[in-house]
Amino acid sequence: MSKINNKQRLEIYHKRKQGETIANLSKQYQLNRANIEYLIRLLDRHGEQILRQGRNRYYSPELKQEIIDKVLIEHQSLISTSIEYGLSNSGILSNWIKAYKENCYRIVEKRKGRKPAMKKNAKSIDPKDKDAIIKQKDEEIVAYDISKSPNFEQTINMLDRAFEQYEDLEGLILHSDQGWQGIIKS
Repeated sequence: MSKINNKQRLEIYHKRKQGETIANLSKQYQLNRANIEYLIRLLDRHGEQILRQGRNRYYSPELKQEIIDKVLIEHQSLISTSIEYGLSNSGILSNWIKAYKENCYRIVEKRKGRKPAMKKNAKSIDPKDKDAIIKQKDEEIVAYDISKSPNFEQTINMLDRAFEQYEDLEGLILHSDQGWQGIIKS
């Protein structure tokens, strides 16, 4: 629905309330029927003021978690939940859930603005390095190991070094270009 403005959204809403069919509105405004149905339900629930809230609304990680939990844990429908929380379209929630699953069921906020410059004290490693443990918060390399061939001992040595240096390694990511460490049976 991003190709129409708020004035057109209100026109669609009022025409529908006057009895015009969704099929006619879909043809007239060249919009998907589902998007029109969503718009009607959203305006019925929240009124016309929902359109005045602006495009770049901020949703805190706590609120995103609450909304995602309604769908994934309480099994509410994606569209009903999107309407309940006044999301401008259901695609927003779909994207949040997709990102949530891709990030191991964690909310990850996108940073706005420029990416920070590389830290002066950041440890550099050999570009041939195949395995590194990276601390997620600041992407600091906690430990790494280089060998001619990948083996389980290499992974254990790397983990030992990481735990010797840091007590709290919450959010730790084990990175391997080899991919075999994740399939070792314990």
